[in-house]
Amino acid sequence: MHFKLLLSLVLILEVSCSGSRPGRVSFDKNGAQDTKNNPGTGGDQGDGGLSNDPSLKLDASVVHRLNRTEYNNAISDLFDMPLNPAKEFPEDPKTHGFDNIAENLSITTSLADQLNQASEKLAKDILNEHPRTNLDINLVAQGNAGSGTAMGQSWDIVSNLPLKFTLAQDEEMSFELGFQASASSAPVPKTKVTLDGKEVIPSTTIKIAQAESQVLTFKAGLGKGEHTINVAFDNRVNPNAPMNIFNTLVLNFVRGTSGEIVMTPAAKNLAACKSMPEPAKCQQEIYQSLAKRAWRRPLTADEKSQLDTLWKSVVTAKGSDLDAFKAIVQAVTFSSKFLFRTTNPLESDKDGISYVDGYTMASRMSFFLWGSIPDDELLEAAEKKDLSDVTKLRAQITRMLADPKSKRFTSNFTTLWMKLYELDKKVPDAKVFKDFDNDLRASLSQESQLVFNDFLTNGKPITDLLTPGFTFANDRLAKHYGMKAPGSKDSKKVMTSDNRGSILTQGSWLTATSLPGDTMPVRRGAWVMDNILCTPPPAAPSVPPIATPKDGEAPKSFRERFAKHVESPSCSGCHNIIDPIGFGMEAFDGIGALRSVDSTGKPVDVKGKILGTDFEDVDGMIKVIQQKPNFRNCINEKLYSYATGKNFSAADKIIMDSIITQAETKGLALDAIIESIILSPAFRMADFKESL
Repeated sequence: MHFKLLLSLVLILEVSCSGSRPGRVSFDKNGAQDTKNNPGTGGDQGDGGLSNDPSLKLDASVVHRLNRTEYNNAISDLFDMPLNPAKEFPEDPKTHGFDNIAENLSITTSLADQLNQASEKLAKDILNEHPRTNLDINLVAQGNAGSGTAMGQSWDIVSNLPLKFTLAQDEEMSFELGFQASASSAPVPKTKVTLDGKEVIPSTTIKIAQAESQVLTFKAGLGKGEHTINVAFDNRVNPNAPMNIFNTLVLNFVRGTSGEIVMTPAAKNLAACKSMPEPAKCQQEIYQSLAKRAWRRPLTADEKSQLDTLWKSVVTAKGSDLDAFKAIVQAVTFSSKFLFRTTNPLESDKDGISYVDGYTMASRMSFFLWGSIPDDELLEAAEKKDLSDVTKLRAQITRMLADPKSKRFTSNFTTLWMKLYELDKKVPDAKVFKDFDNDLRASLSQESQLVFNDFLTNGKPITDLLTPGFTFANDRLAKHYGMKAPGSKDSKKVMTSDNRGSILTQGSWLTATSLPGDTMPVRRGAWVMDNILCTPPPAAPSVPPIATPKDGEAPKSFRERFAKHVESPSCSGCHNIIDPIGFGMEAFDGIGALRSVDSTGKPVDVKGKILGTDFEDVDGMIKVIQQKPNFRNCINEKLYSYATGKNFSAADKIIMDSIITQAETKGLALDAIIESIILSPAFRMADFKESL
C-alpha cells in the first residue's frame, strides 16, 4: 500500500478507536429521566426540560476534523505565536455557507501529506530565532482592477500598485521585491518603488524572459503604524497598441523582515529549564502540558510514557534538547488526537443518548466561541466536572464571550453567514466604479463584522439587526454612504436615522453579489432568501441567459429584461419569488452606494414583494420581514449549524424551538441565543449508539 494512503488510514483508524465506549440517558418506568444513574443531570438543565424528554432524538455524532481556520487558531494559541501553517491547505468545502460542517471535513492523502509537512515546518519555526517582524504582503488581496490583474498569487501591474502594511513597533526593515517581465517590439519594462511617498528604488530595468524572479531590495527605518509601498510600471505600452506590441511587468512577491532577532516563547521556556534544579523534569512538564492542551484532555499513562520514550530516543541518538522537543511537537500536532475532535460520553458503560463528558464540552465550547482549543481554565473546569453544573457552565459561557478571542467567533461567523469571502474576490469595473479601492473593500467588511459584534454586548434583540439604528464607519465608508464623516481612519460606531447599518443595506454583501459593472437583482434576491429567510432557491435549470440589448437598441432596466424569467415555465416558479426581492435593492448600486437612477439612466423602481407581501422600497421590505418569524428563525438556524458543526435537519426542529423559547425569556439577545444553544441537548448530548 502507498505510504501516504496508509498514513491517512492510520489517522482515521486512530480516531475511530480512540473514543470511550458509548453511553446513554436512562429513564424510569414512568418515562422520567433517571437522575440517580445519570451524573450531571436532573433539576434545571437550562433547556426547558427537553433533555428529560424520552422522545428526544439526535443525529449521529460525527468525528470532526479541524478546518483551516481552527487549525491555524489552535496552533497560534498552542505556541503563543501568530502562525498561519494552513495557508497552503486546500480550501475547506462549504455547506450552506459554512466550512465547519463535520461530515464534509474528510482527509485525503494529499491533505495528510500537507499536514505532515506543516508539522515538520512548525517544529522548526516555533524554536528558531527569527526576525521580530516578518511581512509577506498579499498582492492579490490588495490589488484591484485599476492596478492590474491577478496571476495566481502574483500581480500583473498596469500602472501603480499601492501596498499597505502595519508595524506593531518601530523597526529597521529590509525588503525584497521579486519581478518578472516580458516585451515584444516594445521598451523593456522599468519599475520605480516608493515608500510612504519617498523613492527607495529608482527607475530600474527588469530583465525579460527570466525563469526566476529578479529581486530588488531596499532598507528603511520605519515607525510604528501604517505604511505604503507603491510599485510603479513606468513605461507600459498603450494597451490599445497592436497585439504584437506589448510589455508586461509582473510582481511575484514583496517581503520584509526586521533586523531585531528574537526567541520564540517555546524556546524561552525550554531555555529557562536549564536554570532549574531538575532540568529534565521541567522539560517533561513542558512537553506533557503541550500535549494536554493540544489533545484537549489529560494524558493517559501510556501517552506520557510514549512521549517520554520519544524524547529520550532523540537525546540517546545524540540529538539536542531542541531536537527532542521538535520531535515531540511534530508527533503531537500530526496526531489524530490534535487534528480531529471526538465525542466521548459522561459515563463509559452505557449506549444511546448520553451527556458528553467535560472535555468534549470544553472543546465544543472553545471551537464554537473561540475557533480554537480550550484554555487552561476551561480544561480545569472540565476536570472538576463544573461543565455538568448549569450554573457553572453559564459562568464559563459569560467568561468566554468576554474574552478577546470571542471576536474570532463574530468575525468568522459573519464572514461565512454573509458570504463576505466573496467580497475579497470581487473586482468591480474601475471605469464604472472609479472610487472603489481596497480601503473601501476593507471598510465594507469591517462594517458587517463590527455591527454583528456589537450585538454580542449590547443586549439588543437579534432581530434588530434589521434596524439597528447605528453602524460602524470610518471617513472612507461615510463618504461612500453619503454620511457625516466621524473624523477617523478607524471604524467608529455612529448613529443613523435611516436604514444604514441594517443587515439588508450593508454594502459588503451588496457588492459581493453584484456584477463587475452593475447590480444583479437575481443574486441579491437569492442572497436574501438563503441568508435572511433560510429558504435557498434551488439550482437554476440549464437555460440560455437573458440576452443583452443589441447595438442600436434602447437599454433596458433589469426589471424589463428579467420579465423574460416569468415567461418561462421552468424559471417562473423561482423567479416570481427571487426577482421581486432583488428589485427592492435597486436603490443601491453595484458597490452599495445609494442611487436614484440605474445604469440605463432610468429612475430606479424599488417596488417588490417578499413573503407574499408587496412593499414600496427597502424600508417596506424590512417592515414585512420584521412582522414575521422567518428572520428570527433563520439566524438561529445559522448559529445552530455553526455551533454544532452539522447541517440543520428535521431532527433538530424540536431542539431549535426550545432554544428560541429559552432565548426569548432574555429578549433574543445574541449572548442569550448562544447560551441556549450550548445548554441544548444538541450541544451537551450525543447519540453514541449511532456514532460514526
